[in-house]
Amino acid sequence: MFQSGAWLITDASGSPTVLKWSPDQAWAHQIERAARAVAVARRHGYPTPAWLAAGWTRAGHGYQVQELAPGQPTPELTTEVVGAMIELVERQRDVDPDPDRSWSTYLVDQLEHSWVSTTAAVRGSGPAGEALVDACSALLAPFDLPALPSADLVHGDLRLGNVLFHRGRVSAVVDIEALGSGTRVFDHATLLDHEHADEQAVHLLVDAACEVAGPAVLAFSLAHVVLDLARFVHRRQLPADAPSAARRVRSLTTRTQLVRQLLS
Repeated sequence: MFQSGAWLITDASGSPTVLKWSPDQAWAHQIERAARAVAVARRHGYPTPAWLAAGWTRAGHGYQVQELAPGQPTPELTTEVVGAMIELVERQRDVDPDPDRSWSTYLVDQLEHSWVSTTAAVRGSGPAGEALVDACSALLAPFDLPALPSADLVHGDLRLGNVLFHRGRVSAVVDIEALGSGTRVFDHATLLDHEHADEQAVHLLVDAACEVAGPAVLAFSLAHVVLDLARFVHRRQLPADAPSAARRVRSLTTRTQLVRQLLS
């Protein structure tokens, strides 16, 4: 919701709903495609709001209208929160909402064909970026790229800002337009990049991911996630934001080093 428009509106009966749209016209096709995958996820009991409508504006922008879900995001990945998140990710097992949109295929492609350009871009962001690339290289050193599972639901951006809690439980998963199939370990890895996380919560997430598909899948997923986030942070920052951006990248390095220790 932070990168696209979102408005609270009412339907014909006066019930509140949420309108979302993307300024990126190239994303319109994915929004329309995601409507079908969301329906599959909901049939499997995944707690994401129903989409009431989806389509294109005359100007070519994709939009969707969804039910309004109760709850608020939580800012910290505590042991209590991580338990709920691990349970949530387990609900993605074998859901396979869009086999032709595979996050596992995407991840392998990025690692095999874009690793050099990605690491060069992150190194070029400064000393913090160089340290992160070194940490990722050390994380991956013990492993060969494995075959990645492909039959789970993958949210693709499963961060705490996209999960609503109500009365201590997960009430809804939102910003799900990028969902596809793949290995749910990708979503474990995305949760691991959360800046404010208890060390015990990190331990629990690592254990859960390794139980699903082993340490190598987690290592390659995490390396991609943190480098992609670091590149995004650098690309979007304004000059005044440089200190906070560097601080965020340093936090990713610390987290990557901790995961490496846990996997060794």
